[in-house]
Amino acid sequence: MDWARWEPTYEAILADFGFSRAADEAARDELDALLEDRLCVDLDAFRAELAGREAVILGGAPAENVPEGPLLVADPRAPPPREPVAVVTDLDGDVALQVALSALGVPLVVHAHGDNRDALARHVPRLLGPVLGTTQAEPRGRMRDFGGFTDGDRAACLAVAMGAASLRLVGFDFETPAPKPGRDAAAKLRKLAWARRIVEGLGVPVRSG
Repeated sequence: MDWARWEPTYEAILADFGFSRAADEAARDELDALLEDRLCVDLDAFRAELAGREAVILGGAPAENVPEGPLLVADPRAPPPREPVAVVTDLDGDVALQVALSALGVPLVVHAHGDNRDALARHVPRLLGPVLGTTQAEPRGRMRDFGGFTDGDRAACLAVAMGAASLRLVGFDFETPAPKPGRDAAAKLRKLAWARRIVEGLGVPVRSG
């Protein structure tokens, strides 16, 4: 997503949640530095996988059947049903699983924001496979900003940026999120409301299940 198009949404999110733009930018720069000696994701390979196709975005809600198609997995907490095009994460899920997938060569799209700087410093050096760094602030250096706020809608934004013609959302529940210990359930609902708004504004057909 073009930064000029994304920035007003980003500013509205900052205002809604009271997040610090300076902290997001610091996290962006720290991840950029961590990626200096990492294997880079091949965006041309992403485009080849996704262009003109329906991308399957697997979220964190329970899902029994995952349809065929190029698969992007948002912050997985269980092994994906098949090898994904990418795992999209801010490193607050099952990091051991994500590190293992990286070791198998699965590309990780790792997001930097003001609240996960410690996780970035701790876990990014452990990633052996290709890594792409993303930010919700203005992109700099190696960092990219495709738009998006939560792992799921960031995966959707990435797919559309890579040319996906439509999206299939699997394991998404915008109304009743799974609770996380120590997390504010009301804030999570507000985050999911933003995620839905972002996905619905991508300009491609979206279906669920």
